[in-house]
Amino acid sequence: MSVEETPDPVASFGDRRADKVYRRRPGAYGVAFAGGLVATVESNGAYALPGGGIDFGETMEMALLREVREETGLSVVAHGYLVTATQFHTNRRTDSLEKICHYFLVQLGDEPDPTVDPEHALVWQDVPAAMDTLANGADRFALQVAQRALAQIRAGG
Repeated sequence: MSVEETPDPVASFGDRRADKVYRRRPGAYGVAFAGGLVATVESNGAYALPGGGIDFGETMEMALLREVREETGLSVVAHGYLVTATQFHTNRRTDSLEKICHYFLVQLGDEPDPTVDPEHALVWQDVPAAMDTLANGADRFALQVAQRALAQIRAGG
């Protein structure tokens, strides 16, 4: 799926302030489960699902693999698209963003990657803790969608 084939967001989170001009920023994010835990990344005291912005010339999948690898320090395999959601974000330092977040179900490997971003730390959490600590509503929504998708897969549907 390319950026040109971007699905419309099905949900929107955050406050869109009338006094701000928002720059659209598409991104790709992974939801990874292992042993009943979900992978999150901590940066500057905030928790998020691993992923980030799609750079010029990248497909969603390319950005997903690059960003998740950079933030977790592990190899990653994408298993499928989950959902797209919008997250409005006002950054104190720069501009305000309308993040178009494309979420994928991924599996993290055990091959460490030396290019890990030192500003991010991989933190495995149980789902209730992740729902409490994830800073963005779009990430919490994607985690719920991923849980439903896995339940359907396990049920054979």
